This record gives sequence, structure tokens and C-alpha cells, in this order.
Amino acid sequence: MSISKKHVISWIFTLGIPLILMLIPTNDVYTPQIRIYCAITLMAIIMFAVENVNQAAVSIMLPIAYIILNIVPAEVALSPWLSSTPWMIWGGLLLSNVMESTGLLQRIAYKCMVLTGGTYFGILIGLALAGWILNFFIPSQACLPMAVLAYSICKALDLGLSKASAGIMLSAAAGALLPLMFMYGPSVAVVYTTGMSVTGDAAPSWTEFLIQNLVSVLFLVVMVLLYAKMFKPETHINGKDYFVAKYAELGKMSLKEKKCLGVCLFLVLAILTTNIHGVAIGWVFTFIPCTCYWPLINIGSKDDIKNVNYSMLLFVVACTSIGTVASALGVGQIITDMSMPIIEGKSMWFVAGFVWILCVVLNFLMTPLAIWGAVTAPLTSIALSIGMNPEALYMVIYHACDQIIFPYENVYYLIFFSFGAMKLSHFAKGMAVKMLVNFIFVMGILVPYWMLIGFI
Repeated sequence: MSISKKHVISWIFTLGIPLILMLIPTNDVYTPQIRIYCAITLMAIIMFAVENVNQAAVSIMLPIAYIILNIVPAEVALSPWLSSTPWMIWGGLLLSNVMESTGLLQRIAYKCMVLTGGTYFGILIGLALAGWILNFFIPSQACLPMAVLAYSICKALDLGLSKASAGIMLSAAAGALLPLMFMYGPSVAVVYTTGMSVTGDAAPSWTEFLIQNLVSVLFLVVMVLLYAKMFKPETHINGKDYFVAKYAELGKMSLKEKKCLGVCLFLVLAILTTNIHGVAIGWVFTFIPCTCYWPLINIGSKDDIKNVNYSMLLFVVACTSIGTVASALGVGQIITDMSMPIIEGKSMWFVAGFVWILCVVLNFLMTPLAIWGAVTAPLTSIALSIGMNPEALYMVIYHACDQIIFPYENVYYLIFFSFGAMKLSHFAKGMAVKMLVNFIFVMGILVPYWMLIGFI
């Protein structure tokens, strides 16, 4: 059997780069545990990126390697299974399968096409607006509904793993997540709450937060326009008349579709009333799709469960485990402590740029939540010492933690990738461009805007 040059090169990188890390001498900071963690984590990330080993196999091996190499105990490495994240994604994948088998998925997708004009650009704009609107009702919780909607459009158009499907999924992600940069919600509140433990200040009102960050609307618009350009379909997507005809071919809604729609509406209602019933949205998204198998409803099939992408679930857990183990080893705090002397006494511009870069780098090893917990409080103290408004620093941290290259870095973007509608190369390209644009936006537009309105 012949081995390609590309395959050989991929293995040189896979084994060579981690080996370099293992050759670096250990000390009080770069401990033997952290050295092994960095080496095997980087090896797994390279395997995910170059796809020279089956993704599911790598996903299983990574957390197990953390255990057998005594980096962390099993209850830490496998703790992501006890969170709602993998189960929430499983529920979303199951619901999308049931929606497809009943025909409701195609009906919704074609109707969306008609409403957005039937063009590719119209689809992207429609998804961005839908995500924005959803954030009024379910702030910080729009990812799964938007991922399911975007995936249904990709499936209905039979786009496969194409540039077009990547543009649709990434635009849906932008619609679900980027409005949180100017609409105060639970996720950004975590950063504020951590910082306010130092300042003792009160959180801003929804209106105050909007005024302070209104210019971030521009970032959302620019990203959707860029995705429309970057991921333009290789073949023309037919116009509105085509989708009107396809929708008409579906005929009247069947009883199974009506039942499935009822389950979806019940899910939306449960999401909107989370503050009343107190059940976390992740468990809601896991439980309610299973009602498709209840008596009287009974619209789910064995194939709907069998066809769930379980390889992607293992990938989600492995990715989450990377951040969990890093937090347990104190990697974030070590980096933060090393950064303090660098930014003390520097200007607001320097601090903003440094903090952005610091959080982006930390994102490769830790989850945003772990970063917020590790760096926000100490950085807040430094912001106060140089006379910088800590709230501006919170938003720099939030913007930076939204910038990733690979899906394992952020569970919200991982949700969109987990539906298997886009290639890793397309995802990484879209995210890399977004990262570059965000740095230019923060330093060239957001910070000057804050100065203009007297925020900093």
C-alpha cells in the first residue's frame, strides 16, 4: 500500500510538534503534568485538524490519556459527560432527524427560502435577523434553535459539506452569538459579575449596555457580508419561484408533521419559560425531543436515534475536556500571573490590545467561562489602577473569548459544527477571518467609539 507525501507530512507534524514540547525542561511553572498535558492535547488538536486518525477514536483517546498519564483523575477528565452540553447537542440532532423524517424540516426550510427571497444572500441575512430576534426572547440561548434551522436549510437544499453550507451555518452562528456583544444577557453578565466582585459596582441596565456597545451591530453586519462573499455557492441557488413550487409539492401538512410541530412549539415554550420552571435549557433540549417516542405522539423511528452523529458527540466531550483539564491544572491563572507585570502602568490602548491577545491565546487551552473566571478579577484591578473603565475591559475580554480557530475552543460554535454540515477547513477559515476583523474592529472602531461617548 502506497503512502502519500501529504500523509507523511501530517504525521511529521502530529508527532514532531508535541515532541518539541516534551523536550522543553520543566520548572515550577512548566511542570511535568502541564508539559504532558500540552503535548498530548496539541497532538490531538493536530489529528483533528489534518484528519489523519478517525475523529471518534481521537475523541475517546484524549480524555482517557489524561487519566492513564495521571494528569487528572477520571472524574475531572470525564466530567463533561455530567454537564448538559453533550446531551443538549444529542437532543438537537435527534430532533432534526425526526423533523426530517416527518417532512417538517423540509417544509420549514422551503418556507424560510420563500420569506427571504430564495437567494443565498437572502438566506444569510434572514438567519442573522432570526438570531438577533431570538436573543430578545431567549438571550444567550439561541444557538441550538438557530443551528437546527440552518441545518434544515442545508439538508433541504442538499448542499452537503460545501462552501454554501458553511456560509449558512456560520451566518446562523453569527446571528445567534454576535448580538450578545450589544444586547446584555446571561453570558456577558458572567464577565460583569466577576469584575464587579472587585469594583462593587452595579450591572448596567439593558439600555445602558446597548448604548455603550451599539457600534458592535456593525461587526455582525460585516461578518454576514463577508461570509456571503467567502462562501458563495459553486452552483446557483434557484430563486423564489423554485422554492414556492417545492413548498407546494409538499401539499397539506400531515398528522406526523403537526405532531412534530407541536413538539417544537412545546420546546420553544419551555425555553421561553426557563425562568419560571427553573430547568436549565440544556436538559430541556435533551428531554423534550424524546417525547417524540411517547404514546399518542409516536413520530420518532429507530433510525432517527441510530442516525444521530455519535462521533460528533464524542468530539464535543473531548473538546470540552481540554478546557476542563486546563482549569484543573491552573493553566489560566499561571498565564494571568505572568501577564500582570507586562500591563501594569501601561496606556488604555496597550491594555486593551494585550488583554484581547491574551484571551485569544488562552482560548486555545481553556473555555471562555474558565477564562472569565481566571482573568477578569485580576485584570479589573489593573484597569482601576490606570483609570480605565472596567466595563470597557469586560467587553474586550468578551469580544476576545468569542474569537476562535477550531470548534473545540468554544462550545457555542461547537454546536453549529457538531451538525456535520461544514468542513473543518471551512470553519477554520471563517473563524480566522472573523478573528482578524474583530481585532481591527475592537482597536479601530470600538475603543474610539467608547472614547467618543466618554465611556473610557
